[in-house]
Amino acid sequence: MSTLFIVTSAINSFRSVIQLEKRYEQTLETINSIRNKVPDSIIVLAESSPDPVPQEMLDFLVTKVDYLLKNSNNPDIIQLGKCGQQSPAEAYSLYMTLDFIENLNLPNVQRVFKVTGRGQLTDDFNIEDYNEPSLAGCYVFKRRVDSWMSKDLQLVDTRIFSLCYTLVPETTQMMRKMVNHCLGTGRDLEHCTFELMDKSKLKERDVMGFKCQISSTGFIQFD
Repeated sequence: MSTLFIVTSAINSFRSVIQLEKRYEQTLETINSIRNKVPDSIIVLAESSPDPVPQEMLDFLVTKVDYLLKNSNNPDIIQLGKCGQQSPAEAYSLYMTLDFIENLNLPNVQRVFKVTGRGQLTDDFNIEDYNEPSLAGCYVFKRRVDSWMSKDLQLVDTRIFSLCYTLVPETTQMMRKMVNHCLGTGRDLEHCTFELMDKSKLKERDVMGFKCQISSTGFIQFD
């Protein structure tokens, strides 16, 4: 059985404190960390920058992954990104990416990971931890936390999470609904994901084995 990784990417983002060239280098580090930890994995890079990425960067990236989706070609994603609607834009990109994966009909894929581009799998990540029979038909997220918006709300981090391959159709439709849910509620992807997912299929962990530089602040986050 094989593992598939979706790397969500916005290399050319005007809302980041990190410069284009550094974001590109970090995206390559993301891919390398996946290849090092799960050598036989399938990698889908979903690039959804609101502004064009230099072609030479895309030409090199395509040699490093199995599939490169230029979701930034979608006018709706571009418009959402330029309007500062990052969560709906990411949900739309994930919807397109999962729909693409569903239509590939890949054989022998057991689990699909979504990781944020520019992050790296750490020594705490072990793919063997995901072979437990109890994870069949389930999502795995970092443990939920209480929201800062209201004591009645909770959220899950979405820098890294995974789903059983059998959940791809369900998650595709969830991401399709997520776009309007984010726009309608004004809440981010982390809140809306927790609200819309089937929590009977949710497994939670304290440590996911991932580190990422936060785009808006430059701080390093360990998950």
